[in-house]
Amino acid sequence: SAEYLAATNNLWKPIFDGNFDFLNGQITHYTAMDITAIEAVKKDQSTYRLSFDDATSGEWGNCNFLTTQVGHFIPMTAGTKYKIKVTLGASADVSNVIFSLHEYKADDPDQKYEGAWLYDLFGPLTANTPSTLETEFTAPRDIENISFTIIPQNGTPAGMLFYIKDLIIEEIVPSVPAALAGTYKVTNLKILGGLYIGAIEEFKDKSWMWNSSINKEYDNLLVVNAEDATVDYQPGDDGAYWDYVLIADKNKLGTGDLDVSANFAQLPHEKVSLSVDMTTGNVTIGGTVTAQAYMPGEYSMSVDWCSTHGNFTVPEGSIALAFKCANMPQETYSGLDQSTYLYTDFDRFAIHPFAMIMIFAKQ
Repeated sequence: SAEYLAATNNLWKPIFDGNFDFLNGQITHYTAMDITAIEAVKKDQSTYRLSFDDATSGEWGNCNFLTTQVGHFIPMTAGTKYKIKVTLGASADVSNVIFSLHEYKADDPDQKYEGAWLYDLFGPLTANTPSTLETEFTAPRDIENISFTIIPQNGTPAGMLFYIKDLIIEEIVPSVPAALAGTYKVTNLKILGGLYIGAIEEFKDKSWMWNSSINKEYDNLLVVNAEDATVDYQPGDDGAYWDYVLIADKNKLGTGDLDVSANFAQLPHEKVSLSVDMTTGNVTIGGTVTAQAYMPGEYSMSVDWCSTHGNFTVPEGSIALAFKCANMPQETYSGLDQSTYLYTDFDRFAIHPFAMIMIFAKQ
């Protein structure tokens, strides 16, 4: 439709203005060809139709490499999230079709059309029944251009028609609801951690695990800006953050002060992008850090495999962010007698932390 073709938020879609440059694969006998010169490819509105006149066999029945021409490159920016969406169809059942995203390599003859692999979408196709594949993809690095591999797997019946429709690569623009904008102060740092524990604890209530710098975290400010979709985690009046160090005499590994910042300092100490999904509560910070947001209310959290559970409260006028924590690799503490750390604060904070919950009061 004209409305679809006029959409401005799509980085690229097949609107037949020369965006496709080459198709390379079994349909072209593995010779890169200008897609407009291939008899087996027809174009109708936003759909490409590929016809396979001869039966093929083998696991990779037909490989079609599509690249964009110079002047129509599709760049991606490191850390930016994109929606990838394509509708595929066929005139016969296809047990599995694979849609892969690749990095176009214009200066590498061996990978010009099927460059470095980035991502796969896949699923079965039922004859004459369009199927839409959709995902979110975060670019791992700056990418100058991308290309696509579309593979009807496990062979293709003779005469089968294959359809590629409405291929969209769309940047997901971070958004922050205006109601969340403002300045917040840290009021609580809580931990769900330790095997077989039935409580969510306050960090300061376990003060013997930390040096006094933990107190510096409790006046820090979270500045949320809805206009430019950013968040800035700032030091408070003391101008400093907690050093995220578990003191040496509480480290049962006997290796001195233990840096636990990987789990408890996930919120960047700088202004970064912020995206909030108010339907799911999912929060993305700086393009890579994820958290779960909680509005005022009573909540429970649990880890089923070890029966760890607990409750926490978000007061009126406050919000909370819960960050998933990574457990310590088992080989690091396997030499310890389990009784030396089970049901201890060392297990809770160092070996088996599951979630850190930060509660902020709006100022």
